[in-house]
Amino acid sequence: MCLKDSLFRKRVIMCVCGVVLSGVAVSFFKSAVFGVDPFQAFMSGLDALIPIQYGTLYVIVNAVLLIFSLVFDRKRIGLGTLINLFLLGYIVQFGVDLLAAAFPGPSLALRIAYLLIGVLIAC
Repeated sequence: MCLKDSLFRKRVIMCVCGVVLSGVAVSFFKSAVFGVDPFQAFMSGLDALIPIQYGTLYVIVNAVLLIFSLVFDRKRIGLGTLINLFLLGYIVQFGVDLLAAAFPGPSLALRIAYLLIGVLIAC
């Protein structure tokens, strides 16, 4: 086993874990309904306008943005970009759906708890 292969595996695992944790945090932020970061607010607005699932919409929008990045600054594209492109939207969609199914119509106290959990995970 080559050291380079071992480092690549570690990078992939760390990347996937980071994207999964980010997706879970965003799920809690969206479920708290206290607001999200500007890009997620943009995505939520598009999600309200375009009748396709959030995960699929996230992939499409990020693929369009990826094209711009490929044209203007290709060196910024890495493994994390691709993992984020194909994974984050579906994790957020799953998490929001799961929380809505488990706790429909959350109270203000539960929404505050969602916010705190999201902040804790994001940190």
